[in-house]
Amino acid sequence: MGNCYKNGRVVLILNGKFSGHKALIINNSEKKFSNDPKNLVLLGIKTYPKKITRKMLKNKIDKRSKIRTFVKIMNKNHVFPTRYVMDFETYHKEIIEKKVEEIFDSKKNSTKEKSSGTLNKFHFFPLDNIFMQKYFSGKNKWFFTPLKF
Repeated sequence: MGNCYKNGRVVLILNGKFSGHKALIINNSEKKFSNDPKNLVLLGIKTYPKKITRKMLKNKIDKRSKIRTFVKIMNKNHVFPTRYVMDFETYHKEIIEKKVEEIFDSKKNSTKEKSSGTLNKFHFFPLDNIFMQKYFSGKNKWFFTPLKF
């Protein structure tokens, strides 16, 4: 049987803090982030955009359409692949890969900062903006709606 865990595949997270959330596979078992071949690097949606009506003002629409993202390494056993695949342009792929590398490098170095009492906050703004562009383009509507269960 073929490998269904390819880059760009939309998956559902089954357990943990983000259970029920949708995510994209960014890197499939690369040695950079994890030695285990069963691990995936996921880029997912932490907060989904809320419903918008025609009566709302522009500033309220901007607030309600914000998307927050997360980056996480998860085992293949804890995600459920779907039939959907999201395509990104090459410059978006480069931005995503650079940002993911920065996040994991800063997480490795943040153990020193945690002991001093200051926590390093990770900035996902470029990743949020990429998802916002996809959301406003009107494609992949299913990805930007939360699961109802």
